[in-house]
Amino acid sequence: MGKDFGVFLIGIVYLAVLFVLVRPGSQGPRLVGNVSGGLANLIKAATGGGTWAHG
Repeated sequence: MGKDFGVFLIGIVYLAVLFVLVRPGSQGPRLVGNVSGGLANLIKAATGGGTWAHG
């Protein structure tokens, strides 16, 4: 019974996030772009610029 409620709750959360992302005039797409850009910059900084060493 508890597992079913947990799955239901996760489904509601997914639907809410999806609604926020596709709603007209929402900040969702910009937020996703900012987060992905930030992660890309973090990976680039952690790998020394994100370039392969050519020897």
